[in-house]
Amino acid sequence: MILSERQENSFDFLRLFAALCVTFAHSFNYSYPDYIEPLYTLTNGKLNFSNVGLYTFFSMSGFLIARSAQNSVSVWHFLWKRILRIQPLLLALCLVTVLLLGPFFTALSVSQYFSSEAAWTYFRNVFPLTGIQFTLPGVFINYSNNSINGSLWTLVVEERLYILAAIIFFLPKIGKKIWCFLTIAFNCYFIITLFAPQLFTLQFNYTFFLALLFLNSACLYTLQFDFYKYRYILIMFGFLFSAVSFLKPETAFLQTIFLPVLIIGIGYCRGFLNKAGKYGDFSYGIYVLSSPVQQMLSSIKILKENPYLQFCSTILIVFPLAVISWHFLEKRMLAYKNRFT
Repeated sequence: MILSERQENSFDFLRLFAALCVTFAHSFNYSYPDYIEPLYTLTNGKLNFSNVGLYTFFSMSGFLIARSAQNSVSVWHFLWKRILRIQPLLLALCLVTVLLLGPFFTALSVSQYFSSEAAWTYFRNVFPLTGIQFTLPGVFINYSNNSINGSLWTLVVEERLYILAAIIFFLPKIGKKIWCFLTIAFNCYFIITLFAPQLFTLQFNYTFFLALLFLNSACLYTLQFDFYKYRYILIMFGFLFSAVSFLKPETAFLQTIFLPVLIIGIGYCRGFLNKAGKYGDFSYGIYVLSSPVQQMLSSIKILKENPYLQFCSTILIVFPLAVISWHFLEKRMLAYKNRFT
């Protein structure tokens, strides 16, 4: 998406907002358990900032991935663009994590650390499609959560959905119809499991919920109506039915349909928020870099005991790194997106 197009919508702002929400929630996860996230308390356990961030990410992702698929000249072009967006920063992050962070924070000797197979298998995280490895040998073993980068689990879901999109959207002629049919089928499955879970051996879980947000959002894109013209209608209905679904558990299935409607409606609003991506898209950098930084900061007692201070400290460290990552790595890699079609 060129800069002029990006400044006609609020998707860059929503991505940044979502990344900050997840980082804020993780500041509580890495602090003492006595601290309860304020949104979780306010909604009586129905919602937290991590939910808000991930719901926003997956609702946008399905919509924008569907658009990317439509604008790709081939399935290989589509997948190449996905690789350029995700993998370069993951490779750089894994290199720094394994070669610098790991040896510094491990409880093992440096020789023991590097001789461990688990230190090198961490590089599987460069391609989360096949699953990820959360830990490194001897690193953060005294923490209640010794995951090096807990945020990466969502990339497993994302990349598998990219493959699904590649298969369906590039089927000759009938791709979009199959996509819509598959989405309807998954929604029916979700609704049935809410009312009669005993009928199925595979129970509904959070991953499936996020996948449905993605699928429904992609399906919304295939309708191809004027999203800008009807943005306020989308926001109104999206907010109304989403609010009802959170208040009444028996209508929870409405969330997977109307949360994407709400997010896409907000994404097409025009105003000062459209300039959030004027200097670059720093959301991905913030998202994947924050968790390891927060783990390192947790070794400092005052930051571990104060989630708000930890969040602010994390952003002060991560934001400059995300800016550098965008301008010197991510943006440069994306310049090659049309080299392989």
